Amino acid sequence: MKILQINTVGNYGSTGRIAEQIGREVISRGHISYIACARKIRESASQIIKIGSLPGVCFNGLWQRIFDSDSPYAKFATKALIKKIESISPDIVHLHNTHGYYLHNKTLLDFLAKYGKPVVWTLHDCWVLTGHCAYFDIAGCKKWKTHCRNCPQKRAYPASLFWDNSYSNYQAKQDCILAMENLTFVPVSNWLKGLVEQSPLASKKSIVINNGIDVDTFKPAHDKPACMKNGKKNVLFVASVWGRTKGYNFVPEIAKKLGSRYQCTLVGANDKQLKELSGLGINAIKRTESASELAAYYSGADVFANPTMQEALSMVNMESISCGTPVVCFNSGGVCETIPSGEVGKIVERGNVDAAVEQIKNFAESGKARIGQICRETAVLKFDKKFAWGKYLDLYAELNGEKF
Repeated sequence: MKILQINTVGNYGSTGRIAEQIGREVISRGHISYIACARKIRESASQIIKIGSLPGVCFNGLWQRIFDSDSPYAKFATKALIKKIESISPDIVHLHNTHGYYLHNKTLLDFLAKYGKPVVWTLHDCWVLTGHCAYFDIAGCKKWKTHCRNCPQKRAYPASLFWDNSYSNYQAKQDCILAMENLTFVPVSNWLKGLVEQSPLASKKSIVINNGIDVDTFKPAHDKPACMKNGKKNVLFVASVWGRTKGYNFVPEIAKKLGSRYQCTLVGANDKQLKELSGLGINAIKRTESASELAAYYSGADVFANPTMQEALSMVNMESISCGTPVVCFNSGGVCETIPSGEVGKIVERGNVDAAVEQIKNFAESGKARIGQICRETAVLKFDKKFAWGKYLDLYAELNGEKF
């Protein structure tokens, strides 16, 4: 059996690593894995298909910022991908993020509707449901339930600086998806599945498969990073890119309220944030793609704090718990589904800094000896990637009428 996955990036970031790990599982069972992606492509066990070029992505991004739509130029890369799909003839086409300035979505989806083979589409965010944005929580927008127009988040990713094309985008996306009789959605959380069921796409088959993590990599480390050997209680914050949606503005406030007995460390800072946070006494560290390095930070912390304001799930929560460190997070999207019990984490009202600080202190003062063991046992039982990726293979087999 041949499986082709399509994603913006290759073996990079959360979605890229997920596609890579699914591909490795496919290969381990004696089948063939292809991954088609546009940029940030790292070494892969799968056969990589490069989509378009970096100049093309840049032009498409510029077009998006002006006209709020996929550029006509993107059709060239998309048609080249379609020719490759036809030559490979995969048994399953598995979509991940098709936004990211590298595809002409209507061209691809129209082809897949006629392709005749099963299509699996993992929903890592809410973009499929809208005419523009990837999330609508912060804006409190409900237009996606009926018909997007006059988008309140026009300048949110994928940003448009001038035109608002959300009405036409929404209609085109709905028409394309509803025409795909061979499509199965895979939301990564029950929260996201609930949103699909409230949308005009509710008629589509939808199966939840939570993301998994590598519990053999994300495990308790014995030696703390140097910045955490300070004689204080250590609180960790991690994100790939820090901004308003990840709750960056809450980090200094939390640090201030925790006081001098606590040391806060933030991983994923850009150059501007490095300067801002260091001036506030917060350890700021640039993004790292090293899982072992991240595991050391998770392990060295007494508590992991996640102030994200919108999220479909939360792999950083799972990674922290797997490293034996409890989590305090806001009640945002599907984040709560990564906190199986109050022993491994606490969920507070979104934006309630005082409640978050109280729970951080409660965990920190309790110590990690008992809590750390419970966290680790919970992660091994519930978050191991082999369970998640095995479910994808079961789905492939069901859709294709074969046994893996």
